[in-house]
Amino acid sequence: MAVIRLNNEQWAFIEKFLPEQHMGRPRSRDRECFEAVLYVLKTGCQWELLPGEYPPKSTVHRRYLIWKKARVFYRLFRKTRCKDTEQAVFHIDATIRLAKRGRQHLESGEVQSLQNNGPVQRTRTNSKF
Repeated sequence: MAVIRLNNEQWAFIEKFLPEQHMGRPRSRDRECFEAVLYVLKTGCQWELLPGEYPPKSTVHRRYLIWKKARVFYRLFRKTRCKDTEQAVFHIDATIRLAKRGRQHLESGEVQSLQNNGPVQRTRTNSKF
């Protein structure tokens, strides 16, 4: 997958949400770290598999944790979300599937045994629990 790069207009908008640094050595490469975080979120890759064009994984992950604690992503989402009521629903995953033997399977009391792969009748015994 191609490396994610933000244009200057996008970065100017995002930069307002990042927390200021009050102490320590001056931070650098916030933009590259943010682009790396977007890459991980978009591709689902592990931190260790970041392409070499981005800063080291430890720097990116540490920055991600700081920004997560400061609720940067939440505030960005709230600011950029759609205001139109017709498009107010966000779909995270569009996979829809029926469960095999779903409700009928549960009502009959049959449970698939892991040991012999056959149906087993399970009934409740008289217990206090």
